[in-house]
Amino acid sequence: MKAWQPDLILSIYLNQLIKAELIHLPEKGTLNIHPALLPRHRGLFPYFWVIANREAETGVTIHWVDEKFDTGHLLLQEKILVTPEDTITSLSYKSAELGAEMLCRAVNLVAAGNPPRVPQDHRQASYHSYPKPADQRRFREQGGQYGTIFELWKHM
Repeated sequence: MKAWQPDLILSIYLNQLIKAELIHLPEKGTLNIHPALLPRHRGLFPYFWVIANREAETGVTIHWVDEKFDTGHLLLQEKILVTPEDTITSLSYKSAELGAEMLCRAVNLVAAGNPPRVPQDHRQASYHSYPKPADQRRFREQGGQYGTIFELWKHM
């Protein structure tokens, strides 16, 4: 990676920590797209937790990467309304579409110089790992849906 001398590194829904030497390698920084409104729902599988908690909105955040999971300063953030019909699959498609559009804007902001770096309010933070079997059982009992084959087909 060093030989490439990247100006910017983009992490898209990565579920692993990036090493500090890689984070600080590019001159302009390292960005991550996270499919939730940080600082809430840091970590893995935020769609699951949004639906499990019956939240009315979620969103996409593009943030600067630091040495912890999803704790870096915010660059861009936009909301997505969650409907009663939404599933994990539908939220993943909604956030992917919005995230792609936001990524273009983020790269343009970085290229233009002096992009935003808004600190997160860590008091509002929540962190989740992958749902345990009991979480998944409760999710299904509450009527939560992972998705249908028709949703997959619709987005192909």
